Amino acid sequence: MGRTAVLTYSGILFLLVSCGGLTYVPVKTPAEFEVERREAVVQQLREDFRKTGMKYAPITFGMPSVVKSPSHFTLDSLYAIKYELEKMNQVSARIEEQIKVQQLVVSSDTTPSYFLEKHVFSVEDSTNFEVFYADLYVNNSNKIESVEIRESAKVQRKDANMYSCYVLQESFLYPHSYPDAAEVEFYALYNSKLQGLSGKEKQDFLDFMLSVMRTASRYESLDKAFLIQEFTRQYVQGTARNMLDENFLKMEEFFNEEKELLYYYIDYECSMKDTDGDLVLKRFDVYLDPWLQLIEVKNKP
Repeated sequence: MGRTAVLTYSGILFLLVSCGGLTYVPVKTPAEFEVERREAVVQQLREDFRKTGMKYAPITFGMPSVVKSPSHFTLDSLYAIKYELEKMNQVSARIEEQIKVQQLVVSSDTTPSYFLEKHVFSVEDSTNFEVFYADLYVNNSNKIESVEIRESAKVQRKDANMYSCYVLQESFLYPHSYPDAAEVEFYALYNSKLQGLSGKEKQDFLDFMLSVMRTASRYESLDKAFLIQEFTRQYVQGTARNMLDENFLKMEEFFNEEKELLYYYIDYECSMKDTDGDLVLKRFDVYLDPWLQLIEVKNKP
């Protein structure tokens, strides 16, 4: 019987090192390629905006994807069919032949593929601060080939991250995660209003929505009763709030015949300073719309 040579790990390393032409080149992970691509994108945008006298700052990136030519999609579809057949222990000679043909088509397809990066960033000059949400098409050399602006808004600097969560439909209660059911419902409710507005009305409502998101994020809660109480305090008492003597005597919802929410009614009392600086217990009727905007505050006699 012949003798079998057994090499230890250290022995393999010795052989590789002793062969002067062989070197170890680490293979980059997809995550490392993504970091490199985004760093190149940020650098390119920063330089391009600098040339126009404007300051660019990255806020976040969304989930990237690859934009392939149609021939790649056809091949992917054929492989999907093959996979479904294999799960049923079946083989299709026709599908196998189509895969071979499509592989030849793909190999001769010179149409380049692109990385699609969803990017949120701010741009400012001496007078304006604006946040943009854009689709960036990046080639294999990490160069931006084209930019499509999807949304933009002039928001307060403190709201830039909240606006980013909104356009990417990400969680604002628990950053860097998917939205939970309450957040998905929140986005649907506020989008239903926002998409029907324009101009100053749209800007005002956007600012209000971001203030609701900011409040909910601070307390990590989208509980309806909690938010109604929080905004009722704000509308009645302003920033100088006294919560020791307050009472929410009633909190009711009113609907139309189609079961659509019309408004919230709150019977609210709290102690407030009178003209002499003394605390006096006062009672109010407060009406809020379905998005928690103030409709009316009335003093009860």
